[in-house]
Amino acid sequence: MARSEHSDAQIHTDERSECGGRGKDGMTNKVLAALALAGAVIASVAGYSYYLQTPNYALRQISDAAERQDQVRLAKYVDFDNIVAGLMVVIRQK
Repeated sequence: MARSEHSDAQIHTDERSECGGRGKDGMTNKVLAALALAGAVIASVAGYSYYLQTPNYALRQISDAAERQDQVRLAKYVDFDNIVAGLMVVIRQK
C-alpha cells in the first residue's frame, strides 16, 4: 500500500507542474515577480525624483520657459532681482 500512496503523490505533483505551476513553486514565482515589479516601480520613482532636483532639469525648464516666453515659470528658476542688482553694481563701478 505504501507504494500506491507514493505513486499517487507523484501523479499529483506531475499534474501540478503540467498545469502551469499552480503548486507552491507557482505561488513563489508570483511573489517574486510582484516583488521585482514593486522594486522596479520604487527605483523608477526614486530616479525620477532625483532627476527633478538636478541642474540639468532646471536648465531644461529655463530653456523651455524662455522659448515659450513664460515669465512666471522662468521666474521660478531665475532670480531676476539678484541679477539686476549685480548688474547695477557693475554699471556703477564703470
